[in-house]
Amino acid sequence: KQNNMQQKIHEEHGEGVTLDALTPEWQVYQLKKGHRFSNDDKLCAWRAAEHAGWRKKCLDLGSGIGSVGLSVLWRLPDDATLCMVEAQEESVMLCRKSVMHNKLNERVRIVHMDLRKFCIDPEESSNKYELITGSPPYIPPANGIASKHTQKAHCRLELRGGLDDYCKAAAHLLAPRGRFIFVMTAADARCKTAPRAAGLVVLERFEYKFKGNRSQAHIATIVCARLEDVQSDFSPPEPYTMILRQTDGKRTLDYRAWQEYMQLKPTHQNITLDQIKHALADLRMTLQSFEQHPDTDGNELRDAIQRAEDLGITSTPGSEELCTAKRALLRLSSTTTPSSS
Repeated sequence: KQNNMQQKIHEEHGEGVTLDALTPEWQVYQLKKGHRFSNDDKLCAWRAAEHAGWRKKCLDLGSGIGSVGLSVLWRLPDDATLCMVEAQEESVMLCRKSVMHNKLNERVRIVHMDLRKFCIDPEESSNKYELITGSPPYIPPANGIASKHTQKAHCRLELRGGLDDYCKAAAHLLAPRGRFIFVMTAADARCKTAPRAAGLVVLERFEYKFKGNRSQAHIATIVCARLEDVQSDFSPPEPYTMILRQTDGKRTLDYRAWQEYMQLKPTHQNITLDQIKHALADLRMTLQSFEQHPDTDGNELRDAIQRAEDLGITSTPGSEELCTAKRALLRLSSTTTPSSS
């Protein structure tokens, strides 16, 4: 049946499938021209993993190709498990391929079902989950134009329910002291009304501006808990804000720190985002000083590089601070090494 689905995808879209890195160790299959994972998914997974704590039984509603759920699972202990619920047949096929590729069959269960039915299914609704995630479509059908690509259309438009349905399902399936984390357009009023209507309380709101010159945030991640698990006098903190890029398009220090933090292996979970941010700032300042005084011996820059690497930062192509610092040391080495006679 899976081979037939692969053939069907190729016939309908004429595109094939790509295998792409999701984490430093796991990859996911995606349609070449279909819905592909983005920062929205990774930001949702980040907040979920940060709130995981002792919670190890995970559920990802409307999982799509599995990018949110698998990103969360990668950051949790090896005994954590994940159930992914998805209605689109082609996305389910891609999820199954990714799970097999990453040898996660014993930790991941995939359910091919509409999440609205899943939460009331007699065999499924009795299961309760400690950590639930969701990346619902952002646009009501009346407010958007459906893509001719079926997978894209369902990921963008609320053709099988929207945020209200995700919140209702999460509230029904959430275990005591559990957490539900979702990502949504920041300006959507349902970020407040949908959790409240489902009997959930918002514990945290993170807002993300893709560029610093924008007056309003683009998306937000919301962390919720059951009403009965929250003290009656609880007052949520003010929203946190992360700006991803400066007005000139360059990545901000906050964004760079987050990118490096998401690359850390689970064994580095005692490392904080602030530590990563400090190490990158240290590299930037030390490199600037080094370039202003090219006659230096480079020891301060070497120390800054070592401090960054001790935290788990590696010289991947996107690690501009570390890569630039190492190239500067190579230039110093080439100018100070005596030439052979």
